[in-house]
Amino acid sequence: MLPDKDWKSRILIADDQIIFRERIKRIISETTDMTVIDDVSQKKDALKAINREDPDLLIMDIAIQDGNGLETLREIKEIKPGMPILILSLYPEEQYPANILKEAGATGYVAKETASSELLQAVRHILQGGMYFAAEKSVIGSGVGWHL
Repeated sequence: MLPDKDWKSRILIADDQIIFRERIKRIISETTDMTVIDDVSQKKDALKAINREDPDLLIMDIAIQDGNGLETLREIKEIKPGMPILILSLYPEEQYPANILKEAGATGYVAKETASSELLQAVRHILQGGMYFAAEKSVIGSGVGWHL
């Protein structure tokens, strides 16, 4: 059975900086296969939105307001273990190595200065069931023919 042509992946953005939330919303709004269902600035609002909206993907700043990066990630994974989470951050990935992020439940990591095209590549790859960690210069997962 083919998916509904009008179906779009539902994305929640959690970042305390409005400029980055707006940038991500603009990038995603230019696609035909994704939609932003909500954007929030605090951990408590992210938790509420996850339960209310049931997103297909969470794009989250590791330093979200009122949260502690890795603890917040673990808490979200306890609530929605199957929901993929793409970490987007100003911090270099060396500060949060991929193996630590993976153990905490992250499905991917890209830096905030990442080009729009790479952000979309990461999002699409994760939505297809893969993992994406930019500093590893590799992707892991289900994407047949996926090359970086």
